[in-house]
Amino acid sequence: APGRTIRCYRCGKTHGVSEHARTTFCPHCNIAIDLCDATISSVTSRPIDIRGNLTITHSGHVCSALTICSEAFVTGRVSGTLICESTLRLECSGRMNCQIHAKSVVIEERARLMLTYPTKSVDLTVHGQAAGSFECTGRVWIASGGSIEGRISASSLVVEYGGTLLAETSIHPPARQESFKPEDEFDPAATSRPLPAY
Repeated sequence: APGRTIRCYRCGKTHGVSEHARTTFCPHCNIAIDLCDATISSVTSRPIDIRGNLTITHSGHVCSALTICSEAFVTGRVSGTLICESTLRLECSGRMNCQIHAKSVVIEERARLMLTYPTKSVDLTVHGQAAGSFECTGRVWIASGGSIEGRISASSLVVEYGGTLLAETSIHPPARQESFKPEDEFDPAATSRPLPAY
C-alpha cells in the first residue's frame, strides 16, 4: 500500500507512492518528481521539484520559474515561485524577488529581508527583520528583536516585548480549517505585480 500521497503541481493531481521510493512519475502528466533532499550551492536555473528538504546555501541562487519542496532552509537567493509544503526558514538578506507559498514561514534572527511579492502562509514567525506583504490564514508571531514593515493579514498577531511592528495590519477571524492547501493558493498561470519598496 502507498506510504504517502504526492501532489503534482503541474497538473494538480495526486497519487500514492511507497515510503521507500526515491523518485516517482506523475501518472497523469508523466512529470518526474524527486523524493530526496537537495542542496544548492551555486547558481542554477533548472526546475526543482522535490518532496524532500531543500537547502540553498549562502552561495546558492535558484532562478527557476517554479521551485517545489517539502521543507526549505535558505541562506542564499531564490527567484520565481517557491512552494514549501511544510516549513520555510529564511536566513538570507537583501531583496528577494520570489513568490512564496508555504505552510509555515520563519524569518531567522540574522535575516534582513525585503520581499518583493506577497508571502502567503498559514503561520509566520519573525526573529529577524522583514519588509513586504504577508498574507497568513493563521498566526503572525513577532519575537523579541524581530521586526516587520509593510502589510500583514492574519487571524491573530502576537508581538513580544522587544519586537517591532511597522505595518498596516488586518486581523480577520480564523478559517474553520487552517490546513495548508497550496493547490488553492497557487496558480502557475497567475502573475503578481511586485510591491513598491518600503
